[in-house]
Amino acid sequence: MRWLLRLYPRNWRARYEQEMLALLDDHGVSPLTVLDLLIGALDAHLNYDGIMEEVSNMVQRLRSSVVLTFSAFMLFGLGWCLLARLNDPVSTFRQASASFPALRLLFRAETVAGCLAFVVFLCAGIPIVWKAVQRAAAQRQNNVLRLFWTAVTCLALFIVSTVIVWAWHPPVSVLAGYLLVVLLLFVIGCVSVASMVAKSPFEPADLTFVVAPEAVLSFFMAATVALSAILIGVVAAHTPQLFQSQDVSAPIFIIGIVFMAVGTLVSGGALFRGVSKRSTH
Repeated sequence: MRWLLRLYPRNWRARYEQEMLALLDDHGVSPLTVLDLLIGALDAHLNYDGIMEEVSNMVQRLRSSVVLTFSAFMLFGLGWCLLARLNDPVSTFRQASASFPALRLLFRAETVAGCLAFVVFLCAGIPIVWKAVQRAAAQRQNNVLRLFWTAVTCLALFIVSTVIVWAWHPPVSVLAGYLLVVLLLFVIGCVSVASMVAKSPFEPADLTFVVAPEAVLSFFMAATVALSAILIGVVAAHTPQLFQSQDVSAPIFIIGIVFMAVGTLVSGGALFRGVSKRSTH
């Protein structure tokens, strides 16, 4: 596992590498250990500065957990949007549901679980972003405020471009360009928000409430992944015609589930790592 530790910052390795190697030799390496080390490497690059005070550590852990959960949910949401195409066109989906009624029930359950995850994400995320803006404004951290306005601009451009496309009904070539623009705005917006949270001067009280929402969010994400996998299995066995609706095919849905599953694993891994560290201090 020495190669994994090479992913950590140099000053971190100088202090902890030998101790970590000895610990890994004593306890062995599992898939969860690999995931923990990968998340820890990102955590160290975001936050490690050689200062090991307890309060600073707690804020760093919670901030890192928020950033990882946000990034994980964005990947999850991208996959979930791909699964949403399953009932398009509606007429084909209705015919398939008539021949196999459980299909509609599974699709609705998957949709509800995903929506609940999104609601929890918003309820936890909006206060954190607002607090980050407040702290940055109070301390005149213009670099953080610029990241916030970059994310807001991306959101505004997405809304305007979507309204134009919806009202115009452009040709396929223009629609392809729109999708590329949306993808670019999505990436820039996500990076901006994650960087803003990573650089914000939070206090412990600003972030201590995140553990419970993260646990609920991870639960709904996992439930959505499970329901989606069952749904696609049912479609493959009983209504395979849904795999050929418009420009959508089976690989698109599989990619969507993979995105959702990876996002869920990262979110759960960040939560597990944060809770386990909190219990050891």
